[in-house]
Amino acid sequence: MARRRKDSIDREAGIVDAQLAILRSREADIQRILDDMQRLKESVSAERQKLEARHKELHSERQPINWLPAELLIQIFVTFTEADLDSHDPSEVYHRAPVIISHVSSRWRSISLETSRMWSRISLQSTIWNARSIVAFLARSGKAPLDIVFISPMTMTFQEEHRRTERLVTHISYDIRRIRSVAFQSRGPEAMQKLVGILTLPANIFSSLRSLNLSVVSLGPSSLLSPSLIPVQFQESGTSLNLTYLRLEKLPLFNMPKHFLPNLITLELSFPPKKSTAEGPNSYMLRMSQVVRFLNCTPKLQELILSTTVPYMDAYLNVEDAVRISDGLQKVSPVDLIHLRTIEWTYPFGPDIHHFLSFLVVPALEKFEVCVEELPVLRANVLLLRGYPDTAASQLFASHRVIELGSLRDLTLQCMHEDTIGSVLRKFAFPVLEKLELTYVSDRGRNASTDGLPTFPRLESMFRDPRLPMLTHLTICRFEISAELGKAEAMLGYMPALVSVTLDACAGVWILLDGLRQRAPVSLGAPAVRVCPRLEALALWRCADVDISPLVGIVIARNGSGGGGHGGLGNINLAASDNSGAAPSKPRAIRPMKKLRRQGQGIVGAGTSTRAPSTNILSSMIANEEASRPARISYVRIEDCALIDEKQALSLRALGVADVVWSSD
Repeated sequence: MARRRKDSIDREAGIVDAQLAILRSREADIQRILDDMQRLKESVSAERQKLEARHKELHSERQPINWLPAELLIQIFVTFTEADLDSHDPSEVYHRAPVIISHVSSRWRSISLETSRMWSRISLQSTIWNARSIVAFLARSGKAPLDIVFISPMTMTFQEEHRRTERLVTHISYDIRRIRSVAFQSRGPEAMQKLVGILTLPANIFSSLRSLNLSVVSLGPSSLLSPSLIPVQFQESGTSLNLTYLRLEKLPLFNMPKHFLPNLITLELSFPPKKSTAEGPNSYMLRMSQVVRFLNCTPKLQELILSTTVPYMDAYLNVEDAVRISDGLQKVSPVDLIHLRTIEWTYPFGPDIHHFLSFLVVPALEKFEVCVEELPVLRANVLLLRGYPDTAASQLFASHRVIELGSLRDLTLQCMHEDTIGSVLRKFAFPVLEKLELTYVSDRGRNASTDGLPTFPRLESMFRDPRLPMLTHLTICRFEISAELGKAEAMLGYMPALVSVTLDACAGVWILLDGLRQRAPVSLGAPAVRVCPRLEALALWRCADVDISPLVGIVIARNGSGGGGHGGLGNINLAASDNSGAAPSKPRAIRPMKKLRRQGQGIVGAGTSTRAPSTNILSSMIANEEASRPARISYVRIEDCALIDEKQALSLRALGVADVVWSSD
């Protein structure tokens, strides 16, 4: 190839340079166009995003929930979170309530993440372990008090349960001071032993702890006890905690340090009675001597709950005659619980109640709820299993010492036999009782038919003193009211201050109602009611054998003919309901009870003063005045009474009953 000349190369180079300059210019122009388009695109995108956000805001404003301010939403979220019960289903997400709320919308998520109270409940109830959720909740909870919930699934092995407990303890070890409550339910003792060790470690200060619920389900936790160490541990004194609620299920009492108890307000014990008195390696027996010692460390206790629990009676009071008590029982002093206001107890035998309460001094007790279990046929064996020695059981159970509950105002008793009522109540005195609820519980349950219901006992057979001068509310459930002559008056005549009567699934209700509508003459000749002149409210639930007539009679007798007369009563026969024009039958005389003899073993805490004759005369004058001017029936509730329809019930408004509610399934 021939070598080109220099001028030819220069000419071609000039041409290329010119083309390059043109292309560079065009490229710069295109880039300027692209930059302008990008800026235009970004401007359009920004405007679009702004309009989309506005569109979303306008769309959200259509929903009433978004009209609420953030402060109110926070309260709703917190309430929903605290009320939510975590699912036991392994497929469910941990901590459903706060997680779901935070995924509804961007606004809700922002509010949720800033609300630490929503994330303060660390709950582990699933078969799936997820440490990330625990870490996330601890971080999001900030400085809010923590609630720890651990419920071991029944399918989990004891080894896995113990490993999870160790992991949980590790995660919360840096937040011990802000733990407010712990609810821990394990299947075996190993996991519980790990947790109790953390709770009782002196270096751990639970300054915020208020509630503690510890439960062992499957095996008895005797391995947690060391007889040689427990007394020392229980006597150790640390900084008193502000723990106010404690529940122990099958966990020996003395695993709780003594400094946990001084500020306790509510104590719940769940220790089902054993079927054997032997204590093996996997069993524990709650003893009365332990209960007494434990209660002595709870001076501020206000509520005591015994859930399916009857202590093994291995103790007797030092006021008892030691000669009468067989060997093997520990002598203890009564426990002073001066602030105790409520006792709830399920399934003691009748004699257990009197014997247990004899160990307690409860001057402020106001409410007592008890569900009594019927003694089985083989009573001797049962008494031995409850800890009553063979030689002392009959003497202890036959004790005639009456306990006066001078502050008790609310009494609820459920039993499986009508005779049980008398065996329980006759050993107590209730001078200021205001509310009384008596329920018969059969093996068929409370919703069973009314066939075969027991007869409601006479007050004289139930109470040591049947006079209930301060009783205002009476509830009778699943009893048959006897047709015995004067039965209604014999019962209601002892309750002059009665304001409300509730009859639930009872038979023979009309007999009791007939006593409430009866009129009697007074000195001035004006009509007067015989019993319960202050009655204002009546409630009938599931009473199948009562119609509207006795109710109409009661209302007419007490409200008079005012309030609209008899209009709107339809075809109701009022002749049988109102006996104001007929000569009243002679009322059954209620003789005053004889004054009880007071001996050394008499009524505990009972006073010795008696009423002066002038007081009795004044009381009679007041009673006659109230009888001549009875209170008006203003409240009637009727539910599932087959013989009373809605129209008949609502017709009571025409007789002056202001509040009438009828319902039926």
